[in-house]
Amino acid sequence: MAKPQALDADFDPESCLGSLFESEPDGLVLIDAQHKIVLVNAETERLFGRPRQELLGQDTEVLVPERLREAHRDHRARYAANPVTRRMGTGLDLIALRADGSEFAVEIALNPFVTENGIALVSVALHDVSGRRRDEEKFRALLESAPDAMVIVDSGGAIVLVNAQTEKLFDYQRDELLGQRVEMLVPTRLRDHHCDHRTDYFADPRARPMGVGLELYGRRKDGTEFPIELSLSPLETEEGTLVSSAIRDITERKQTEKDSSHFRSVIESSQDAIIGKDLDGVITSWNAGAERLYGYTAAEAVGKSISVLVPPGHDDELPETMRRVTSSEPMENYETVRQRKDGTQVDVSLTVSAIRDRSGTVTGASTIARDISVRLRYQEQLRQLSEQDGLTGLRNRRRFERDISDQVGRAHRYGEFATLMIIDLDGFKRVNDLYGHRAGDQALKSIATALKRRLRDNDVVARIGGDEFAVLIPYARAEDASVVADDLRRVISSCRIGVDDSSEVTLSASIGLAQIDRDTPSDDEVMSEADRLMYREKEQGRGTTSRS
Repeated sequence: MAKPQALDADFDPESCLGSLFESEPDGLVLIDAQHKIVLVNAETERLFGRPRQELLGQDTEVLVPERLREAHRDHRARYAANPVTRRMGTGLDLIALRADGSEFAVEIALNPFVTENGIALVSVALHDVSGRRRDEEKFRALLESAPDAMVIVDSGGAIVLVNAQTEKLFDYQRDELLGQRVEMLVPTRLRDHHCDHRTDYFADPRARPMGVGLELYGRRKDGTEFPIELSLSPLETEEGTLVSSAIRDITERKQTEKDSSHFRSVIESSQDAIIGKDLDGVITSWNAGAERLYGYTAAEAVGKSISVLVPPGHDDELPETMRRVTSSEPMENYETVRQRKDGTQVDVSLTVSAIRDRSGTVTGASTIARDISVRLRYQEQLRQLSEQDGLTGLRNRRRFERDISDQVGRAHRYGEFATLMIIDLDGFKRVNDLYGHRAGDQALKSIATALKRRLRDNDVVARIGGDEFAVLIPYARAEDASVVADDLRRVISSCRIGVDDSSEVTLSASIGLAQIDRDTPSDDEVMSEADRLMYREKEQGRGTTSRS
């Protein structure tokens, strides 16, 4: 890590740190030993709705809701006693206060340093996580509405989230469960095996049911045991892979399996769609869950071919499924698409098992289907949050760096070449300073749209910084891509951004190009080379911001 630049005793924040602070996408605040604000960046002004003149010299408490200030002072005192680099907010509720009195959730990173003249300062990076918190609240609401006990654990087996059904099922309060090892919900005699199964699952995390053909048990707080059915699904988060476990108590099912009438009542009361069919694929039984999921009544479905539920493009699934059932091959849970009566399609998780007569002969198959549309939508939302720039809708830096890494790998393996462009908008800070961040945001969105419109479908464009874009052009050498770069400069300069009722501004751009081929050392180096060339162009002939 580079050593922080030393500041004179009478340092000038704008000249010493301004350019560094202004380039950061997060809000940055520099605080002295008396907890006074000595420097903020433009993102801080935007986040808090305050011009920097109102913030400089103020105590940091102006950024904290009044009800939380006493606790803030306690945290500040403890940090002053042990000032180390740390991140705060993960798993906590940190709240900041805007000028208009509204509040928003943040995560912060603290970094203390001392200047050469002995001035003790703390750099605070603030990231607005309000959108993510709203998504988390939606997910929690979905979790609470689930009919099954839902337990989410991390890779170390620690419980990070449970729903009300879990409390009811295991007779624990959730504060007794959070942070504890999930093995506390497993009978003592099975815990060693459970740890091994958990390790194996994290090595290959995928949605799957567990318990088919196995005897799985849960353990209540009072030590009593009960048989369970378990479904596992991985969740990819910023903190790493988590696993969601849907746990269903099957005590009643076990008890009623001895009596066919009771077994049928269990089937009919199931929330899942349970369908029986013969070896020709003709539907022989249809429960209420199937009616809810697919829209056909039992009278409409029984006697029809199961193919009425299969949309175009999935026709090959049925013959293969029946072949595996009749040959007694194991059929693990799998996810696919089915078609409802009204023609709409639904994402489902299917478990298929053989139906045998008393002699053991396979006479048909039973399919259990569960609607997983909500879970898939949430997973897609999580993916977009982790890979997409919230303002422009382009790829973000994290996703783009992965694209570059993949491209460098293909260049090394197959000799595939491409060109990377780093694009920096000249004069963008002036737009923010003169016309406000709303005009700046509009400029970024307009330029992002123009870039996408000009580039090909297989070109990759991303926003990797405040006013910095990047483009990856596959199968293009640098000399060919330079023609595209000239065109992109023209495209950017032709974007006219309205800043008030009668005025518009235009921007120019500096672009650095770096070719990716077999000789490219690494993804980091090609990014650095393109960045260096971009800054060299900026120094040789900086574009200007014009107003009309």
